[in-house]
Amino acid sequence: MALMISDRSRTAIGLGAGAFVLAGATIMLVAVVAAPGPWTQGYVSEAGTAGQPLAIAYRWGLSLLALGVALLGPALVLRAGPGTHPKGAAVGVPKPVFPPETPDRTTALPERAGRPTAEDARETPNRTTALVRRVRRIRAWADKPVFVRSARLAATLLAAAAVLAGTSAVVPCSNQCPLPPFEPTTPADVVHTAASIVGMVLLAAAMAGVALADVRTAQRRLATVAVAGTVPTGGTLGLTMLLAGRGPLSAGLERLLLVIAVSWLIGTSLLTVLRNSVKVEPWNRSKPGSRHWNSNSPS
Repeated sequence: MALMISDRSRTAIGLGAGAFVLAGATIMLVAVVAAPGPWTQGYVSEAGTAGQPLAIAYRWGLSLLALGVALLGPALVLRAGPGTHPKGAAVGVPKPVFPPETPDRTTALPERAGRPTAEDARETPNRTTALVRRVRRIRAWADKPVFVRSARLAATLLAAAAVLAGTSAVVPCSNQCPLPPFEPTTPADVVHTAASIVGMVLLAAAMAGVALADVRTAQRRLATVAVAGTVPTGGTLGLTMLLAGRGPLSAGLERLLLVIAVSWLIGTSLLTVLRNSVKVEPWNRSKPGSRHWNSNSPS
């Protein structure tokens, strides 16, 4: 039986996701600024190391951000609206279900010489029922909206990214977050760094999933812009950490990457709150009046 969720509950989940991300990011920013030295230097995670003035607050802020990331996945799935299949067929609206046609039992009986036996008559309904069930399963999968599959994929990636973000909060790095091969590291440093990097990669994959999904046009646009900024920034940051280590360049790239990620999370959560009646025109280079112009695309 399908789970019925009210419109207020959907709105609350979307607002909760954005609120937790905003609150967590704000607490983390305050902790970074309160750390000794220029707040634009070093890794952001250094604010959560032992001995920092707001280390506990930073970890709680990261935990709140992880909770917001986890809530954004269900918000996307619950608020996914009607879209358009790549072939042009409308999806998102359930198709009418018609009862399956009753097969002719005379043709379903095995061909044997003479009249059908009582055993054949008992086996035929069982075979017919199994065939009908298989057909119904195939129809149910084929008729499943494309945007639901895509939104669920993005939600799964967001959930995994949230778990890794929570791991980074629970397992802080040591002083200045040393990374190999430039400095000696501890197991906690390796776990924290690996969780942070893989979590960001999964978050970028979730952005790409939303960008390719049949969700709101505004959500696809925002995800496309976020991916376009996250991939080159994250790649450059990874190479900088590997080749140069801790420094001003890696600090600036890390902060830029976090700004892009938090902006996308908050923006996407706000777009899930908007009602389906709010429409955003799709990207189309065709001029009005051409056959490719579409002025009634769902948002």
